[in-house]
Amino acid sequence: MNILITGASGFIGKNLSSFLEARHRLYRLDITKIGRGKRCIFLDLADREKAEAYFKRFKRRSSIDIIVHLASRMMKGRDIEDTNLLYTNLRITEGVIEIAKILKPRKVINFSSMAVYPNIDGKFSEVSEIRMSSNSDCLYGLSKFCGENLIDFLLRGRDVVISHLRIGQVYGRGMRSNRIISVFKRELSKKGRIAVYGEGRRVSNFIDIEKLLRIVNVFIENDLPGMYNVGGENLSYLSLAKNIVKEYGGSTTGIVKVKKGQCPRFFLDTSKLDAILRKGRWR
Repeated sequence: MNILITGASGFIGKNLSSFLEARHRLYRLDITKIGRGKRCIFLDLADREKAEAYFKRFKRRSSIDIIVHLASRMMKGRDIEDTNLLYTNLRITEGVIEIAKILKPRKVINFSSMAVYPNIDGKFSEVSEIRMSSNSDCLYGLSKFCGENLIDFLLRGRDVVISHLRIGQVYGRGMRSNRIISVFKRELSKKGRIAVYGEGRRVSNFIDIEKLLRIVNVFIENDLPGMYNVGGENLSYLSLAKNIVKEYGGSTTGIVKVKKGQCPRFFLDTSKLDAILRKGRWR
């Protein structure tokens, strides 16, 4: 199949490209130059006019069966109130929607996030309350929720299977240096200890990149429209720190519990997708 991956230079995009390239014809799109050749597309999706013009030309020589939409702007630094993140991600989503209208793929797989849910105590399924205002990732989560709805609404009535994947915290080789697992590993390496805030009571969902790639392949090979939570294990930050100490050496006495800090016990409910995977509803 011909697959277009947006955000192909990111952590997930790079791993997904490597995973799929042996079985499919891939077109990699990113705002940064990611390689040479006609299947590496250097394009800013937020510039809708340029995106439309490029893919109108593209359509004359090639076709796309599936769009995997990963591209988005992430929060940088501590400026959690920068609304430009929201507006930029909405423009990126609009660009992808226009591309889909031009290319008429059979399927769109949209990467969303568990950041659409409130960062509070509780277990959250696909039908749970959507309220991201309690999250430091509020604007990112809001952009993802709006993106889901824009894609569903603006591509309604078209012959396209749309899957939205609300992903947990992804980890693995090549992950960003500011992710909590990277931070814990760096602390252990440099200081011989790991500081866990809120005494490590905070719970979140973590999914290994290898597991995520296998799940994405299920959506590529099968028609599974709708909304899906995609995660691995719900872990407390204390358990996470202990796992890192166990894997990379040291003693659990090197874990320092700090009272201050947030400690919501957030559990991502992945039972909807888990049931499908258990039943073997994939090729």
